[in-house]
Amino acid sequence: MDYDGLLPKFPVNRPLGDWELSHRLRQGKPARVVPWQQFSLIRMNSTYLECVDKFFEARGMLTAAGLFCVAISLGMLAIPIDIVFRMLTMPPEDQRGGVLLMAFGLLLFVPTLYFCLRFMFFKEAFRYTHYPMRFNRKNRMVYVTRFDGTVMAEPWDRLFFALGDIGKGAHDIRMHRLHTPSGALGFLVLPVDLIYTVGRWLANITSKIPRWPEEVERECRIAPDDPYIRDRDNLATQAEYWAAQDRREEERSRL
Repeated sequence: MDYDGLLPKFPVNRPLGDWELSHRLRQGKPARVVPWQQFSLIRMNSTYLECVDKFFEARGMLTAAGLFCVAISLGMLAIPIDIVFRMLTMPPEDQRGGVLLMAFGLLLFVPTLYFCLRFMFFKEAFRYTHYPMRFNRKNRMVYVTRFDGTVMAEPWDRLFFALGDIGKGAHDIRMHRLHTPSGALGFLVLPVDLIYTVGRWLANITSKIPRWPEEVERECRIAPDDPYIRDRDNLATQAEYWAAQDRREEERSRL
């Protein structure tokens, strides 16, 4: 799984690198790359397009790994507990060695548990179910939900987009906010499906669904009769439409 930007975080407050400059994606110029956009779309209409964040694909994996790691750390806790019970029957002259072993067990347990919770479990659980990005076509603004729930708003034409190298010939799309204290912000709008795991389930039920601020909703009003609305409420209609399109393409190819 690609966790670049989460583990570790993207470096910010820096100049753009040679890779970013040579792999820039310019606004208004079609890119010669084929995106893997499966399940990235939340909704689309005449006003804006809204996508999930790059980590949505693998959501739950860190939670599951964190739970496994916590189980291991709890196993380490059994060492000092066992020593305590043994020390109750030890003569006083032998208890010093037991104290040292107990301290060693606690030294293993505490940092391991902290690492599991801080850098795995709580990276996904008790946060937000996803971090949406909204691209407003009419006012040419981009709205990005940060990890702390705040929203960054930036004009489309001021942003710098580039391909990011995540190894093994794969790439993500990264957005850089230039000339501001916040530095560069990276994200991928190409998430794919993943088998649901216990970790994903737990990460979702413990997290809040993000809500856009009122000022963003005011700038992204949708007309009631908008013919281009695409969201979860009409997925069946979209599926039927694209299935019909595929059938027509097959019929044309046979002619």
